[in-house]
Formats: sequence, C-alpha cells, structure tokens
Amino acid sequence: MNHAVRADYDGLTPLGQALFRLIGTQPTSRFSFRMLTALLPPAPEHPLAAGTKEAADYQLDLDPANSLSRRDSRVRQLIDELTRADLLVDYPLDTASESAAGDPTGMAGPVWTIEAVPHQVARELADTLDLPEVRAAVVVRVVDQVLWPALRAADTLVTPYRRRMPSLARPGALAAIGEVAFTDRAQALTWLDLHIDTIAAYVRALYTMGEYQRVLLLVDALWPLWLHRKHYTMRLELDALALRAAGELHDEAAQAEMLKRIGLVQISMGGYEEAHEALRAALALRLTLRDQWGQADCRNALGLYHRAVGNSDFAATQFRLAANTYRVVGALREQCLANHNLGALYVDTGQYNLALVQLQRTVEEFAALAEPDEYNALRVRIDLARAHLGLRHYREARDLAVEALGGLAAFANAVESARAVELLADIARATEDSSYRQRLAEALSLYESVNSPHANRIRDLLADVTAQDKH
Repeated sequence: MNHAVRADYDGLTPLGQALFRLIGTQPTSRFSFRMLTALLPPAPEHPLAAGTKEAADYQLDLDPANSLSRRDSRVRQLIDELTRADLLVDYPLDTASESAAGDPTGMAGPVWTIEAVPHQVARELADTLDLPEVRAAVVVRVVDQVLWPALRAADTLVTPYRRRMPSLARPGALAAIGEVAFTDRAQALTWLDLHIDTIAAYVRALYTMGEYQRVLLLVDALWPLWLHRKHYTMRLELDALALRAAGELHDEAAQAEMLKRIGLVQISMGGYEEAHEALRAALALRLTLRDQWGQADCRNALGLYHRAVGNSDFAATQFRLAANTYRVVGALREQCLANHNLGALYVDTGQYNLALVQLQRTVEEFAALAEPDEYNALRVRIDLARAHLGLRHYREARDLAVEALGGLAAFANAVESARAVELLADIARATEDSSYRQRLAEALSLYESVNSPHANRIRDLLADVTAQDKH
C-alpha cells in the first residue's frame, strides 16, 4: 500500500475516510456530485461505529430523510476534504464540455477524478475494513440512483415505441433525487455517448457481483445508443454479457432478445455465420415461448441476414411472414418496418417499379401511425429515393434524399445520414455532376465516425475516382 496516500487517508475525518473507501469500491475513476452522494448509505447502514460522535453527525447531516440541502452541504464538505488532501482532483463546470450545463444528471460537470494509486489504496482499504455486502450495496446505489434513472429517461425519449424488459424502478430511490428529464433526443443521445464507458464499467461490475437483473435492464436500455451511434464492438460485448446474465436467471425471453440483438450487430459487422446461428437460436426460443411478436422480430432479423448474404427469396419470405404476424398481433409500427425491409430488398434486386409501390405504401403507413416514428419514416425515404434512381427519376430521387438527410440531423445517426449522402453521390455520378467526389468523401467521414464496415467500400470508390482522374 502506498504510504503517502495512507498517511493522507489517516489525516481524514472518519466520514472522509468512509467516503474515500467507498470511492474505492467503484469501477470508475470519474464521479459527479450525484454519484458521490449516492456512495454514502442511509443512516442505518453507514460504516461508522454506533454511539460515536461521527455516527451522530451522520444521522444528523447525511441521512436521506433529512433535507437535501443539508445533506448536499455536508457531502460537499467531505469532497472538499478529500480534494485538499489531494485524494480527489476536481474539474469545475466551466472546464467541462458545452453540454454540461444542460446535463440533467450532473455527470458532465463539475466532476471529480481519483488517480490510479489512490484508487487502488481506497480499494484495498475497503476490502479490508468494509463488509462485502456494504461494498456491493454501494455499486447498486449508484446504479439505482444515478445511472438507471438517466438510462430509462433517455431510452423512453429516443425510442418510445419499443418493447422493453420489466422495469426495476425503485420509487423511494427516485424520489430522493428526482426524475431525470432530457430536453430532447439530441441531449439524451449525447449523454449516452459521453458516458457509455462509465455505464459499461458498471455493467461489468454488476455481472461480477451476480446482479443479473440489473445487467439486463441497463443493457436493454442502451438500445437507443446502439441504434443511432452504433458502438459496434462494445455493443457486441455488452449484449453478450446480458445474454449470459439472462442465462443465469433462466429468462428465456431475455435470452431470445439478446440473441436477436447479437445477430443484428453481427450482420452489421459482417459476421454472417455468427448472426445466422444467433438468430436461429432466438427464433427457437420465441417459438417455445409461443411469443408471436417475438417470432416476428426474429423473422424480420433473419430476413436482414438473408438479404445481406444475397439470399433474396429467403429474405422476402421472412419479411412477409414477419409483416403478417405483426399485423395479426396489432404491431403496426413493426409491420411498417418489415414492409420497408421488403421494399428495400426489391431495390437491391432491381425490381424498381415493385419497390416504388411497396415503399410508397410504407411511407403512407408510417404517416398513419398513431404514434409517429420519424426516424424510420426517413429511412424509408432513402430507399424510395434509391428506387427512383433505379428508374432514372433523378429529381425525385434527389429531393427525397435531401429531405431524408435534413430530417436525420435531429437524430445524429451517422450510418443513415451516410446512406443518404452516398445516394446523393450516386445521383451525382448518374447525372455527371461534379459533386460526386465530395459526396463520397462526406459519406466516408460519416461511416468512419462510427467505425462502420461500409467505410472500406466508400474508400475503395474514392480511390477509383482518384485513379481515373490521374488518367
């Protein structure tokens, strides 16, 4: 143990020592004020000897039953104590990102960090002086009071329409800190993007602790981030961890959901054999559970797999089966998604007139939904533009692509924006417009921003254009 850090620790008040040790139990080295407040447990559970002055002070100032202002003031004093001892480093709000002022969780700033050596000392002290159940409870409190409310709020705002796993909301804990409310989708997605490393660290810690239900809930609520910002590698890791958690719980529905999600990300990454295996396993579980909606989800995903590997007839069959089942169970939005996938398949196979009819009908179906799905409605417009391009309707194709690109700005979805820009490049090439190279470069930049495998294809196209220009 580092003697200098231990000497600094020995110079703290008992409450300061308790906070320092509890920081050592955390899987992150970066803390907001709300996270540090969540570390300190309710009075009956505090790690101080009963009957002492320090225990009485804890009861008086830090018990959540007391006023928030009094508790917050005392926590700030403890943070200042650790900062003066050089055991924490503070980063005030004015040095944080521009989004910090609008962050309803406070995680963007002000923040405090702990360096590697003090963090290790804190961990060793906690392992020695605090009971295992106390150390575990601290991690759970941060999740329940800080991360889960924010994740739930972001998920509900960005993807209000999707099926979710049962909620673990704890009304008492939420009442103590207040509900989290993001102002718009962009803020919610930015928050998820900025803090995914912290969330992932807690997911891993929860799995190690055997908190499998919380693992499932946190990973399930990351769907908006996976949908719009991709994070392919981390998505695969955390979805696989959630699959194992579901297995530990013998939760076949959750296993099926995670297998489907793993299949989808494997399709995006080009892992087609792994995708097929995962999706077939997911469908088998949904059939066992007699979950028609879930079966349709799996068939729709299997259609995407067959489309990706060029099995057009199999893909069309799966999309039609999925659409019919969605219709039977009343999942109208999902029926639109399956119909869109079928229309996009028609474009891929050069059936442009058929695609035009299918996709135009899908646009109308999306417009008729009681709960709008603007994001997927814009995705349909990209493929409708592709159908018009195939028929050499250049003006219609360009107008639809520009409309889709403009609308997607609100979602900051790099891959779909890149699809729209790539389509504009194809139109420029077909019409011998000089913007072709520029559009390809824009599409490449967007694909590269999320490490999309599509970047290699665009890079090759740009190289071909460069080589032709030299000749």
